[in-house]
Amino acid sequence: EEATVPTVMTLEDMRRTLVYIGDSGGVVHRCTGRVRKKEAAAGEYAASKHRWTEDDGKEKEAPALKVWMALPDRTTVDVLAWAPGQPQICQPPEVVNGNTRAFNTWRGLPPLNAPENWQEWAAPFEHHIAYLVPVEAERRRFIQWLAHIVQHPEELPHTSYLMITEQTGIGRNLLGSVMVRVLRGYVAAGISLGPILDNKFNGRLSQKLLAVVDETHEGLSDKRYLRGERLKSLITEEHRHIDTKYGLQTVEKNCCRWLMFSNHYDALPFQNNDRRVIVIENPTQRQTSEYYAWLYGLVNQPQFIGSVRRYLEQVDLSDFNAGGHAPMNDAKIRALGSMMSETEKALIEFRETWPGVIAGRADIRSFVGLGVNETHLNHAIERSGMVNTGRRYAGFMGKDRAVIVQPDRITVEEVKAAAPDWIRDHIQQARAAFDAT
Repeated sequence: EEATVPTVMTLEDMRRTLVYIGDSGGVVHRCTGRVRKKEAAAGEYAASKHRWTEDDGKEKEAPALKVWMALPDRTTVDVLAWAPGQPQICQPPEVVNGNTRAFNTWRGLPPLNAPENWQEWAAPFEHHIAYLVPVEAERRRFIQWLAHIVQHPEELPHTSYLMITEQTGIGRNLLGSVMVRVLRGYVAAGISLGPILDNKFNGRLSQKLLAVVDETHEGLSDKRYLRGERLKSLITEEHRHIDTKYGLQTVEKNCCRWLMFSNHYDALPFQNNDRRVIVIENPTQRQTSEYYAWLYGLVNQPQFIGSVRRYLEQVDLSDFNAGGHAPMNDAKIRALGSMMSETEKALIEFRETWPGVIAGRADIRSFVGLGVNETHLNHAIERSGMVNTGRRYAGFMGKDRAVIVQPDRITVEEVKAAAPDWIRDHIQQARAAFDAT
């Protein structure tokens, strides 16, 4: 418990502990991490007075902060930064307007005490994860992913987690509640993903190591392609531009992992070549009401939370690859299938039955129907595993463009370098064989 009275400091205390932020006119306290604008700092430290004796023997008194501001050797930086893993005075994430010195507000995870029998206290946490993630290999990596937040908060993995089940009330929010307490102050819980993917205010992500999305269902929205691209950068961008409503815009080091829950398989707008989202299929059978009452009874017990922190601190990460790609498993295949539109399903059928290595765009449009707009058709072709080349040739209905149907047999460069007659003749032969079947 901290005292609820003003901090009283001598001028020497201020010289040692205060830092002036030039770009915003702020004052930061090194020990507490409190940041105040200059006007607010005057009130914060109003009780701190500096007294001295003039040459004529008169006693003088002035606000210590005002005297500190005039010191030629006060500590001064350009901007504030949040950069886990960096020293307190460091370089800012981005150099703007010549700002090269930053005060790092990252102060580490707050300490938590664990009892001597912490393994026993942490056992319910292990048991619950074993229930939520029934596949052993997937469970081991997920536990390592959680432990990596505690052991290496400064290193951002290239993957996030999406947990899916059509059953409600299995205890995933309970997992989120535990992590909120284990990473106290550094979790954004109950995040609504849609507005963030639409590039709206993202202030809640500021200075966070974990973002928990309780329920997401973005996969088949009208903005699926734009949101899909935004999701990629959201997970792995090195620096994040923080835009807080009614607040200042800042740039922070991105150390925020994503843990997302959904009751829908078309939850996220990722593509079949996605390397960032690990999909876990949660159980469809709930535990007993006594089981959940038992776990929720532990959540607010300091011994339990401290033991979970200690457990994650002890997890072996020697074979954990933070830069590894998300594997393809049955759950992810099902999620990808749920996000396919009728056009995409038709294009997969076209790809599997077209006898040639390339096809004309007109052949594809004829197969799926003429009502599909060009933008959607472009995305659908890519999602089906085919490749738009942009190479034009004289087709049976005038100028047309070639599409690679079998990218494992021919490249875009080879199509672009091919003679126009070869492209036309190959597509005509493939079309004749296709129509015959």
